[in-house]
Amino acid sequence: MKTHAEEMALESLKEQKSKQEMELFKVQRENYNKKVVKELLEKSSDEARKNGKEVLEKTATNSVQMVLGDKYSVQIKLDSQRGVPTADVDIVKDTSKGKMVIEAMEEGGGIRDILSLSTFVSNGMLVGEDNKSPNFFDEPTKFVSAEHKPAVANFMKELVDYTEKQTMLVTHDLEYLPSVGDTVYLVEIEDGVSKMTKQ
Repeated sequence: MKTHAEEMALESLKEQKSKQEMELFKVQRENYNKKVVKELLEKSSDEARKNGKEVLEKTATNSVQMVLGDKYSVQIKLDSQRGVPTADVDIVKDTSKGKMVIEAMEEGGGIRDILSLSTFVSNGMLVGEDNKSPNFFDEPTKFVSAEHKPAVANFMKELVDYTEKQTMLVTHDLEYLPSVGDTVYLVEIEDGVSKMTKQ
């Protein structure tokens, strides 16, 4: 009787062991699948970031060169901090001493605004042709120096033509930017009331 009871207990333990081994196998398989999926997502994400980097660099460089000249270029450095992807944007200027990284805030001429506009266009390119939302620009050239304003107006015109989207632009620059649009409205305040007239 004692031997029979021990055999029954042994069989029960074997069944429990078998079930636990099956559960362990399922968990290991799920963990492996999750690990594979994670690696695939990370690789595809890295590839997408590299492709996006190339588009952004090229578009930003072309935009800056259109306004400021061929001595400027834009470089993007991809990295990650604590597992979070990061990107640093450098503006490179060819000088008599070679290539130098410059600060957008220190260079003047509104280079920061020009970079913002080119990034806007680049993001539109990355999203694709299905993005039909209109363009809205509010004082896009407020920090651009006077010497660069004609080139920026030309750049804005090409940007609008390229995106082929309805575009609304608000500006205080009445000298150059009105040439960007097909229709221009002038808004003036008279006796505390805003009045709009078509130009």
